[in-house]
Amino acid sequence: MQRVLMFLSNNYGNDPRVKGIVQTLARTRSVELLCFDRKNVLPKREKNGAVAVENARSPVSGPMGLLHFNLKLLVRGMRKKFDVVHANDFDSLVPAYILSVLRNKPLVYDCHEDYAVFAADNGLGVLAPLIRFLERLAARRASIIYAVNPRLTELGKEKSNAVLLWNARDAKDFSFTTSQRNSFLSRHKLKQNYYCLSGTLCRGRNIKQTLDWFAYNPKKTLVVAGRGELEPLAEHYASRHANIVFLGLLSLRESRLLESNAFALVAVYEPYGNNLAAGPPGKLFDAIASGVPILVGRSGIAETLVEETGCGLAVDSAESGLDSMTPVKRRELAANCVRAREKYSWKRQARVLEQTYPPAF
Repeated sequence: MQRVLMFLSNNYGNDPRVKGIVQTLARTRSVELLCFDRKNVLPKREKNGAVAVENARSPVSGPMGLLHFNLKLLVRGMRKKFDVVHANDFDSLVPAYILSVLRNKPLVYDCHEDYAVFAADNGLGVLAPLIRFLERLAARRASIIYAVNPRLTELGKEKSNAVLLWNARDAKDFSFTTSQRNSFLSRHKLKQNYYCLSGTLCRGRNIKQTLDWFAYNPKKTLVVAGRGELEPLAEHYASRHANIVFLGLLSLRESRLLESNAFALVAVYEPYGNNLAAGPPGKLFDAIASGVPILVGRSGIAETLVEETGCGLAVDSAESGLDSMTPVKRRELAANCVRAREKYSWKRQARVLEQTYPPAF
């Protein structure tokens, strides 16, 4: 059986893309994950069938904590027996590349975002040339590159080794009984017909403007869930406006219950051509799988996919989206979500993964 050693700089349990890939690979392979327990709260080791998860901790946080984690990946990786080393995003790519060279094993790079642009968006543009250089170096070594959007497939242009693998979901992931849905609403003291803003609460996602729009529309309810640098802002608005509710960080299952009960999802990112605008938000695929329409900004691939599938509305602002999302329009868009499921499902992406994943040397 092929042995896959996978690196992830986050919590495996809350990453639907990585979870989908791991579960697909684990059907015919053994998979071992080395993950970064940023909050130092997870068990050091977990086992789930053919999947073993090892959660590494760091005594420091921020960039130094990530560097410490990468050193741990390299040291621990040298002790492991594996046939393929698989890096999830750039923040675990360098140790995976080194191990691939030292042990002469295939390298798989799952590119979740343009990390150089991400660094520039967060005031670290000085690192962008170095990130580009290291990524191109690893791309030449990689057996395959999986990209979450068409723009990122350009990384594999030199070797023609990049494959588009959408961040798709399956409808069964959002299949809950009426009792489970009602229990969730009761537990969090929510009423139906709310709008949902969930995920990473960071700059570039129009978080403040979205909160403002609902503050000005007290008859419409916004439920916010997630974590990030703008978490205190969401808490502040929730404390001042009865129609804004902040739930904090939820488990993946709870997040899906939140979304599946919503009137509509909100992911109106800023249209500045930055990292977020370049690819479709994962929430767009949540909308298709859950049958709950979405509001997205007029930017790039997100707008294109929404117009192609009819699963939501591409709007200039959440405010204009609130006016357009009538109950009749919502039913129409929800039906479009269901029709789009076959094309944009994880089941289809899993077939792509199985057909392109490299064999062991």
